[in-house]
Amino acid sequence: MDNGNDKNKFIKLCNPVMLPWWKMQITTWLLIIPINFVADSAIFIITLKILKYSLSEMIKIYKKTIIKILIFGFIADFIGIISICLIIFIGIIIHFFFDPDFSVNLIVIKIIGILVSAICIFLFNIKIALKKTNLSNKNKKIIALSLAIFTAPYIYLVPHFFI
Repeated sequence: MDNGNDKNKFIKLCNPVMLPWWKMQITTWLLIIPINFVADSAIFIITLKILKYSLSEMIKIYKKTIIKILIFGFIADFIGIISICLIIFIGIIIHFFFDPDFSVNLIVIKIIGILVSAICIFLFNIKIALKKTNLSNKNKKIIALSLAIFTAPYIYLVPHFFI
């Protein structure tokens, strides 16, 4: 005998309060932060190794800079996302592109966002993260460039990952 309670049970099970959006965001960040930390660390250490720094020098430089590199990497990625959003907003206003789901224009816009992030990563590392180290200016540029090239947010190109 159905008294309508089955419908209420279904609604309660599908209620979005069970899995709020903020929990999904926290879970995502708990995954992204360690992945970025490992990637930044690996690129930084490999670059220092290629530049022939000793292990003790590498450890000293690493401890002094890795947190700044990680934080400013996230800031640079955020600036890249903002630039993508601004370009899309301006494009919508002036009717620059017509297929916002998956078009050549959107890919170009995402590439611009990646380049903006990469430039920010380079500048933040040169001007802030590596500033108080005893590295030569040439080596600072090499390290900042390798971080910019290899840790740029290429994931923006994955369809429907972001926008």
